[in-house]
Amino acid sequence: MFGAKVDIHSLPDDILLLIISYITVKDIITLRKSSKKFYELTKLRWVWSDAVKRHVIGKGLPIPAAHSASGIKALSAKHLEARAVHVAKFNDNWSSAQPQPRGAVEFSVDTVNAEGNPVAVKEVIFLKGRCGEFLVVWAGDTIECWEVPLDGSGAYRIATWTDQGGIRQVVVNEDPKHPTEIAYMSLDPTDPDSANVFVMALDTFHGTLIPRTLMRGQREHISQIHAMYGDFIVMGDPLLVWNTLGPQATSIAKLRNDAHVLSKDSDVVLAVKKVTDTLIVVRTKCVEVYSAPVWSTKERRYSCSGYIVSALAMDSGPAREAAIAIRANVEAPEASSSSLSPLPPPVTVLLSQAAHTLIQIDLLPRRPSNKGGPTAPYEMPRTPTRVFQIAPSSRQLKASSGGKGIWLQTHNVTNRRAKHPARCIMGFDVCAPAQDPKPWKSNHCEVALLMNRPVAEGGSDVHICQSQLYSRRCDMSEILYKKYCVVAADLEDSVGRIAVGDRRGKIEVLDYA
Repeated sequence: MFGAKVDIHSLPDDILLLIISYITVKDIITLRKSSKKFYELTKLRWVWSDAVKRHVIGKGLPIPAAHSASGIKALSAKHLEARAVHVAKFNDNWSSAQPQPRGAVEFSVDTVNAEGNPVAVKEVIFLKGRCGEFLVVWAGDTIECWEVPLDGSGAYRIATWTDQGGIRQVVVNEDPKHPTEIAYMSLDPTDPDSANVFVMALDTFHGTLIPRTLMRGQREHISQIHAMYGDFIVMGDPLLVWNTLGPQATSIAKLRNDAHVLSKDSDVVLAVKKVTDTLIVVRTKCVEVYSAPVWSTKERRYSCSGYIVSALAMDSGPAREAAIAIRANVEAPEASSSSLSPLPPPVTVLLSQAAHTLIQIDLLPRRPSNKGGPTAPYEMPRTPTRVFQIAPSSRQLKASSGGKGIWLQTHNVTNRRAKHPARCIMGFDVCAPAQDPKPWKSNHCEVALLMNRPVAEGGSDVHICQSQLYSRRCDMSEILYKKYCVVAADLEDSVGRIAVGDRRGKIEVLDYA
């Protein structure tokens, strides 16, 4: 009838579904409450499958409880909705003016000292591929594994391992599907010049840590474990790669660095990250890109073909800490459909310097040459993308697998109209540059932008949280002697959890989703 009012409910379902595909996850939930028809439409699996692809995978965000994007094919509409809503809540809270935890679980380590008090926590690390529910706590000479369910019901100790030789470092496997999840280094009690590296698997059914492999070597050669990826452990300086499946006598291979002329004796390794078939190595004075080791297991002989392909010297001064963030390359499927090999994901290196600056360096992927021969997988920039001014007390710079990261710093916090010093956790997010970038807005956490270059094609933006994610009041003795109560923190950005450990043996697990 001409002139009659047209209601949105009279539109065909396919048109309504097309409209729903352009709104945010929060708007989908709101639209569901408006009418019975929209309630039924927003329950369809197609709606949430599209929402996950657009608002999670399309933005390079990790999917909770999924090892890859292909894993969502087997999920129901209910599970897809739960994951999309969870990611939306976490990112909205992370980017808000005042990020606040929506829940917290507190517990103390079971390890005690001679006086009967809990020992100080040295490190807290989330196990990869465990949805933020399993936490490794290093306290004293003991490693404890705790289960902290996402429903906030409590914390439950699963396993404990004690090494009388003295634990010096604990790392977890970056491969979420690998059965061996923990590696640690300890001193040899019979030889002070030797060190042991243990590789262990967590048996949650029997509640125990099972040692799988042991390597013994000189402390000067395996002074530090840099990373653990599947069956390989990168350690020492010069870099050593240990294949944990190989025989102990021939399982170590030294990365060839004949072309390495930039590093000096004082140029120590700060961070190592495996990206596809390359190793990104960050030192105090340069950034190196190695080809990843390729191992041949024929006749039980192991050889490493790793070599340096490019390097970048830094003229802005030595760095004291580094974090390597990998941003998901959403254009990779398009590249894989062509005859050319897919591009590696963009990599952002963040360097914390003694001059209280945070430097952003973007390594842009380079398409392989058609002429053949080895080609550097990344283009080394001549200058940093951005330089931030941060607090002098900034320490423990870390980046998680999804691009978000944290660091610890001390600054004044206002609470009930009173200011007091506090040890705080600051957050950042490495993401794709916006089409309409907003001007930088300085926050009140002693973070300022000193230099800003236009982001190159394929580069990344680093967004720093407007306020601290967590704060705990500290007294003047902590500031004067730089012995803060909060000593360790870790982030699991697939589910939005932060773990905090202190000198009193107390651990807090905070939920931001």
